[in-house]
Amino acid sequence: GTTDAEWGPFRWLVSKVATALARPLTDIRDPMAGFFALRKASLDGSARRDGLSPVGYKIGLELIVKCRFQKVLEIPIHFTERQHGQSKLTLKEQLRYIKHLRRLYTFKFGIWSHLAQFLVVGLSGTLVNLGTLTALLWLNLPVQVAVGVAIALSMISNFALNRRFTFSYARERSLWKQFIGFIGACSIGAIANYLTTIGVYKLLPGGLKIPQLAALAGIAVGMIFNFLINRFIVFRTNPQRDRTMEPN
Repeated sequence: GTTDAEWGPFRWLVSKVATALARPLTDIRDPMAGFFALRKASLDGSARRDGLSPVGYKIGLELIVKCRFQKVLEIPIHFTERQHGQSKLTLKEQLRYIKHLRRLYTFKFGIWSHLAQFLVVGLSGTLVNLGTLTALLWLNLPVQVAVGVAIALSMISNFALNRRFTFSYARERSLWKQFIGFIGACSIGAIANYLTTIGVYKLLPGGLKIPQLAALAGIAVGMIFNFLINRFIVFRTNPQRDRTMEPN
């Protein structure tokens, strides 16, 4: 449909970004709409099969994904400026929307959603590592000490974020057991990383015998090892204890 000319660029941008973030879940033009109708049988079937657990007020998006609707008819409207009441578009609600999207991504894409979150956490750990290393070297600590501390802090950061977000369904279990398992998994991943790097480097032809290329292959293999061990061993699902696969 259309919107009032009074809509500012910030509100327009927020709307476009919110819609783009939901695009992998549905291809409808406006998944943010709050006025919708659906068959009661579809709602009942989804509630019994998958459960409904929306976060915030984007109930329509929850139903489109959970009820697995393939065909949605959208009727255009003219969105005017609010005349009464206050907007729900607060920072808190925007953060809840992100949380809701994460649940829906996990519901729809399963292990691929967990893998994407794991990779994002791994990237954040790299930033923690580099930032810590830079700061400690600036403080004139020995390189060996700085590198060790940076690695330790990045591993702790990765564990905390993965436990809180990527594998949040399992965070009610023993923290210390999971932490020891996580460190063990990272050690196995490091070995896989090393062996892959050395093996790929030996296989590279003379013109491409670049250590960094081999290292990229090693990092990829190590990351996959880390993810699989953490997903299926350290943070494995337990149907008797985990009430839902959706992150909290």
